[in-house]
Amino acid sequence: MQKRTKIIGVILFILLFINVILLWALLPSGPRDIEKIQKSGEIRIAVRMNQIDCMMRGDTMAGFQYELAKMFVDSCLKVKIKWVRVPDVAEAILLMEKGKVDLIAQNIPRTTDVLQHISISTPILLSKSVLVQRKSSGDEDTIYVKNQLDLGKKQLCIVRGSSYAQRIQHLAEEISDTIYVSELKVHDAEELILLIAKGSIRYGVCDEKIANYFVKRFPGIDTNVEIGFPQLQGWGLNKRTPELTKSANRWLEHFTKSDKFNVLYAKYYN
Repeated sequence: MQKRTKIIGVILFILLFINVILLWALLPSGPRDIEKIQKSGEIRIAVRMNQIDCMMRGDTMAGFQYELAKMFVDSCLKVKIKWVRVPDVAEAILLMEKGKVDLIAQNIPRTTDVLQHISISTPILLSKSVLVQRKSSGDEDTIYVKNQLDLGKKQLCIVRGSSYAQRIQHLAEEISDTIYVSELKVHDAEELILLIAKGSIRYGVCDEKIANYFVKRFPGIDTNVEIGFPQLQGWGLNKRTPELTKSANRWLEHFTKSDKFNVLYAKYYN
């Protein structure tokens, strides 16, 4: 009887030990700097799937952020890439804070809100937010917004998780009027612009470069009214990975001034 009790005790101890190991393995690994990344042989990069950043073309991946991040990794880190698909910047930042991604390959505006959570790399692009609406039907078009002062009492739609709500709030204060904001459950700016082109919603706010890209595909769209001033945009990096941040900054500083970067930009934005 005592022997049987001991055996059961040993089995329970082994099961408890296995559970502890499994739980430990499931816990977030925490921020990984270059040494840990190279030791693991893999970097985890958060990316959004859309017509500019990252997409599937047949059996291969393509996109501005896909190619840019891959060139950085191949040049500086020489490890495999695990692409982590995210719906928006907010989700990517959350994963980074949990230690589940090492780099966010998106054009993230350098705002005070964002900088409370992550670091932003050397600028990749300079862009601003614009109002997206249907083109004016004539002088008596009361729906068409001609300038920022016309935005009073209007409802502006943005992609859920984007950073435009704060800027719209500041703009409302600047014009001393109320501007309503609606965060839509759409995947990206393309879906937002499509809703405007179809007449499902009247006004949206998105990045100027992305808006101008889709204007060519939706000729009835207008993007002439600026919502915000130009902002520097770069990759997202964990504040506790100084060596990875330094490496990305140094590489971007050089590459964004090269002809290769201009070719890459023209390939996806023009």
